[in-house]
Amino acid sequence: MRVFVDPYGCTLNQGEAYMIGELARSMGHEVVEREEEADVVVLGTCVVIERTERDMWKRITRLAESGKKLVVSGCLPQVFGEKLASIAPEVFVVPPGNMDLAADFFSSEKPDNGVSLRPGVVGVVGYVPIATGCLGNCAYCITHLARGRLRSYPPCDVVRWVVDAVRRGAREVRLSAQDTGVYGFDIGTDLPSLLREIGGVREKIGGGVPGDFMLRVGMMNPLGLKRISAGLVDVIGGGGVFRFLHLPVQSGSDRVLSAMRRGYSVEEYVWLVEDLRDRLGSFTLATDIILGFPGEKKEDFMESMRLLDRLRPDVVNITRFSPRPGTLAVELARKNPPPPGWVVKEWSRAMTEKRFSISTEINRRFVGKELRALVVERERRGGGVVARTEDYRAVVVKHPRKKSLGRWIRVKITGAGHVYLKGEEVGGDGGGETGLSPD
Repeated sequence: MRVFVDPYGCTLNQGEAYMIGELARSMGHEVVEREEEADVVVLGTCVVIERTERDMWKRITRLAESGKKLVVSGCLPQVFGEKLASIAPEVFVVPPGNMDLAADFFSSEKPDNGVSLRPGVVGVVGYVPIATGCLGNCAYCITHLARGRLRSYPPCDVVRWVVDAVRRGAREVRLSAQDTGVYGFDIGTDLPSLLREIGGVREKIGGGVPGDFMLRVGMMNPLGLKRISAGLVDVIGGGGVFRFLHLPVQSGSDRVLSAMRRGYSVEEYVWLVEDLRDRLGSFTLATDIILGFPGEKKEDFMESMRLLDRLRPDVVNITRFSPRPGTLAVELARKNPPPPGWVVKEWSRAMTEKRFSISTEINRRFVGKELRALVVERERRGGGVVARTEDYRAVVVKHPRKKSLGRWIRVKITGAGHVYLKGEEVGGDGGGETGLSPD
């Protein structure tokens, strides 16, 4: 069979879908790059907000009508299983965290013990899931209903997947989970220990593969990070891990955070970030904010705006609240309705302007500096490449000396926008400043 992998949503969803594709490949099937060439589509689904869910149903309906066989992974089947079966009766469902079950679809016989999962590698980026589920119970979150409680993969499996990805060409390895900060809490270990184990194999990979690959740690929540921050600082400070943290705050209002069941206050979040900056130095901070939560008032919104001014995050992902079936927030919305849509739209516009102003100001401080960066992808428009600095800032290089991916270069920053830097290549394989501080 010819298999096309089509992943949506978070990096974890993407990683699981790619793993299913690699499983199909290992069983003798061909993974193709274009949907029209495929007999089977592996669809990694996401339902985190209502708009995304609608897009998923359109995609599933079209695929069901196309006559192609359909394998669905990700969060949608767990919360909308009956609807999925009614739209696509022949669908094969792979529950979150159970990618090996896809072998039942790709083989006419029950596989022996031996179906071995492998991570997906796209270009020079490897996708390695480290856990599924979480320990939280946020009022708005449908993902924890789909994925359940935390289930961490054994460190030996994760290390094996990382090594496999690097041997197949990955130079950026994305470690993903619903909440990477709580990795291992259910099996007697933690994320810093895992990162140290991965670091320990760098010189042992062999086969002519260099050990200078970089790890990117995926999203984590403040409560988990609080328990591991000291160890995480030590590991990131030792190199080999991008100085990047995706740490959602969700609101700058304690009242809203309490209604969301986030389990921390604004001051606790600020203290955590400031402590990391004191001990780690400069790093790229990405955060998320939900606007229009049930009962949110203008003052709550203004507190979120003031928090952005105070924290100066590099990246802010803004989402308008969307009631998800089965979550506590649905009941909260009945008792205390969200603000009108037009109000939330105005808030979103104002916050977008602020976050772009902040990120542009931060990025402009790098202009004129020389940074070390890893080339990870080709520019979508134009003939350039995109490289990542050691603190994971994207640098678009319009005229690279070579277009090959996976190499370290030195770039001189010539311009800055709100999303990426612009630069020109001035040398290869290191040199220059670390890229860790704009000052």
